[in-house]
Amino acid sequence: MAALTELMKEIGITDEQIQDIVGKIKENPFAALGAVQELNLPPESVQRVVGLVMTNPQVIHEAMEEYGLTEEDVQKVKDLQNPAGNSEN
Repeated sequence: MAALTELMKEIGITDEQIQDIVGKIKENPFAALGAVQELNLPPESVQRVVGLVMTNPQVIHEAMEEYGLTEEDVQKVKDLQNPAGNSEN
């Protein structure tokens, strides 16, 4: 199990919620962002996830592989956060 998945489960995100978000990323990334917001995660939990990703960016790729996401799927989510198209990656 990917480290990011382990952390998500540790902070109370269920397998069903993870699968729902992954499915939405593939079909409608905007809806995926909404699904994450609907989890109503406490700021401390969000900070733990951000901290893990910032200190070890490879965890994103591990989770992508685990859930069958492509670079294109992830780029769609990134584009939602940066609508002007100014890629910083």
